[in-house]
Amino acid sequence: MNSAGARKSVPALLLVLGLLTLSVAAAQALDTLTLDTPDFTLKLLASSQTMASLQPKGAGSFDFAPADRLESRAGDGFNAIGDITLRIRKGTSGSWENYSTSAARHPVRAMSGPGFLAVADLSPTLAPDCPIQVTRRWLLDDGRLVLRFELKNTSSDTVQVGALGLPMVFNNMLKGRPLTEMVEVNSFSDPAINQDGGYLQVTRLNGHGPALVVVPADGKTPFEAWRLLNEPNGPNNLFSRGNPYEGAFEWMVHSAAYAENEWKGKEQWSPPTMASLEPGQSRSYSVKFLVSPDIRNIEKTLIANKRPVAVGIPGYILPMDLNAKLFLNYPSRVTSIKSEPAGAIVVQENKPTQGGWKDYTLQGKTWGRVRLSISYADRTTQALSYYVIKPASQTVADLGNFLFTKQWYVNPDDPFHRSPSVMTYDRANNPSSCRTRAPGLPASAMKEAPVHGWPRR
Repeated sequence: MNSAGARKSVPALLLVLGLLTLSVAAAQALDTLTLDTPDFTLKLLASSQTMASLQPKGAGSFDFAPADRLESRAGDGFNAIGDITLRIRKGTSGSWENYSTSAARHPVRAMSGPGFLAVADLSPTLAPDCPIQVTRRWLLDDGRLVLRFELKNTSSDTVQVGALGLPMVFNNMLKGRPLTEMVEVNSFSDPAINQDGGYLQVTRLNGHGPALVVVPADGKTPFEAWRLLNEPNGPNNLFSRGNPYEGAFEWMVHSAAYAENEWKGKEQWSPPTMASLEPGQSRSYSVKFLVSPDIRNIEKTLIANKRPVAVGIPGYILPMDLNAKLFLNYPSRVTSIKSEPAGAIVVQENKPTQGGWKDYTLQGKTWGRVRLSISYADRTTQALSYYVIKPASQTVADLGNFLFTKQWYVNPDDPFHRSPSVMTYDRANNPSSCRTRAPGLPASAMKEAPVHGWPRR
């Protein structure tokens, strides 16, 4: 080979070497650690120690985590269970700063510790100016898998944590799958945003067991809010890119920084909170992963693990002319039940049931959203969200009046011969939406549009 040919081959060789280096780095980034627990086979990514796979025992190859999407979700900005998001400020005033372990991925600093499955210092994957050191531990508590974060103020100032979120990313990603595969692979999550009594249930799309239940592992990790995460493929373009999935969410323990900004002026289901850490002070947060044999036994699983359980009969929409029932099951004694707004729901205590459930009768008095805050002797707080509506008879009368006045459509020249009839209604603009095309609905299908829009107040 002459010198000119050699010079031409150098760039190509460098390109090949570069691609090989990137491939090796990517492979190393996706290396996993396999950990065996009584309930799960757990796999963690070696570089981040975030969850790569969570397979319940006895369920074959089924996986609650999006293990088959690891490669496409390996980049910056994609979240996994084991990540943490924070809004922090030094002092007690001023603007909030965002920090996230997923924003700019770097290998975490693995640590050793007796009695733990895996321990890591997350400082390398947080911004250098973060005033809090975060240590994450995967461990077993009485045989149950626990994820724990310890936050330590390493600065010389008071630090306020205005928001703290624990991403809860499960395999709800449907894109590219036929229905026959979705029902076997995918699962959906439903949050009970009930503060200390909150939990997250993750159920398989086919309705079969087992089901996953995530609960607070201590008295310091309330379920305060449920926030949609803005990942590289969402949330604003989840469907516009043909990507039909519910998005990635996080369990929020503190949310005051969002209540002051994006959520300002919006009423939250739970009062927004923050935490303050003095120099050198630490605080831990943790969640526990439980397995229920099937969906119907989720409440029994919670009771077996001494978690607060509430059952509202007939539900949590309460007509003013109905005496509803509320049953509570928790080992600790109820010390108070508070209605917010005050007096919106009147609570009467009854004798406990033979099965040991605490029994209450509820009567709605004030229209609108109501929070019942239940305090227990062990300082656990359970918050239940109700919606009080008009008496059922008045509600039905209002509906009938609305259907045959506001939603009553009269147009002799209607091309589909729908007149006179009850037609679908655009509640945002108040005209019947047969006059305007519904979002995403072609004009040719307007005759098939459903009836909706009745204001229930």
